[in-house]
Amino acid sequence: KIFFRQLVQFAVRTTERERLERLSSAEGKDDLTAYLADQPSYVNVLQDFPSAHPTLDYLVEMVPLIKPRLYSAASSPRENPGKVELIVAIPTDWSRQRRTIPGGGLCTSFLQIIRPGAVLPLNVHPGALRPPKDPRAPMLMVTMGTGVAAMRCLLRERLVEKRHGATLGPCLLYQQCNHRHGDYVLGDEMQGYLRAGVLTAY
Repeated sequence: KIFFRQLVQFAVRTTERERLERLSSAEGKDDLTAYLADQPSYVNVLQDFPSAHPTLDYLVEMVPLIKPRLYSAASSPRENPGKVELIVAIPTDWSRQRRTIPGGGLCTSFLQIIRPGAVLPLNVHPGALRPPKDPRAPMLMVTMGTGVAAMRCLLRERLVEKRHGATLGPCLLYQQCNHRHGDYVLGDEMQGYLRAGVLTAY
């Protein structure tokens, strides 16, 4: 909404200026929701209002900085020290933004084109998810889609504990999947955890 409000001052055509004023107003809330339903990019918005031409210095100030993309580690540092595994969804349901500008998400597109052995800058943030201190304590894990990454990390930790002779408590994992073909991530691997006694039910 702020971007539309700022863009008003640059619109030359009356119809475009009125439309931008509507989208940035409290009365135009439903119109704004409908406009944003297809996830337009800033490029799309500028294409939809071609008479609005902010100068480059204004445009840089108007467009917010891209927030860092954080992924949950899907691996155990105890099992593979110095290495991290990720679970990344490749988008296939393109919004108008994706149809106009080739590629997927910013990080997804980047990860798709890098070659094995490439050195990447990254930061590691401590996670909030912690396994019980007592491995015999019961665990209930609930997630959806690629959110299973953090749960896989915990399961790999339990696998390490079991290999060291620990007695494990029951562990249940509920994973919500909209489409079994696309969202049922690591289904075969989960069966292995069941057989190993690391997972009680999935």
